[in-house]
Amino acid sequence: MVDSTGKKLGIRNVQVTPELSYENDSFHSPEGKAELSIQTNSLPSVQAEWIRISGNISIPMGRKVLKFPAQEIEFEEAPSIIRHPKTGNPIHLRISSAGQEANSPLFSVDIGSNSPVILHSITFQYPDGTPFHPKMIKIPVRQNEENEQSLRLIYLFRPNTRTLLVTLSYFDESGTTDIPVNFNIGFDGSASPLKKMNP
Repeated sequence: MVDSTGKKLGIRNVQVTPELSYENDSFHSPEGKAELSIQTNSLPSVQAEWIRISGNISIPMGRKVLKFPAQEIEFEEAPSIIRHPKTGNPIHLRISSAGQEANSPLFSVDIGSNSPVILHSITFQYPDGTPFHPKMIKIPVRQNEENEQSLRLIYLFRPNTRTLLVTLSYFDESGTTDIPVNFNIGFDGSASPLKKMNP
């Protein structure tokens, strides 16, 4: 990273976060867009008008979609814990009240993990195994609470629902791939490519 005055900015951290959407129970849009966040060791010069970002960014790749075992979740109870089969890292899953809309109860489904896992989708069943698709009220939101990255989903559930079977699907990560980047970004947030890339 170099600003328009020629000052080089040391890079401390690079984070690639998939853009969230919600289509057919999936958390990701078909386009596979992602947000790029870069932390630097210093600020640009006061006289700088733009910053040039160039190089390669390694991003995790997932080729298979796998499922965690279904979890029976009781509303308003302590989080259920799912263990990642490869790493053993815990994923916390909780359902709690989030108010009402049109006299129907809203519930927040919170999915938290201390380690990165790329979730693909979520499905619900009643305790007898009957599947259903609750209405999502808002686009999924990422939150950072107590050193835990969490995903919050707000649904309109049927009144008197107290227990559900919840199944999370995730991408089985199969290494990384390098994506070349080369563009200028202005301090108003606008970006312009320096040359056409075909990653």
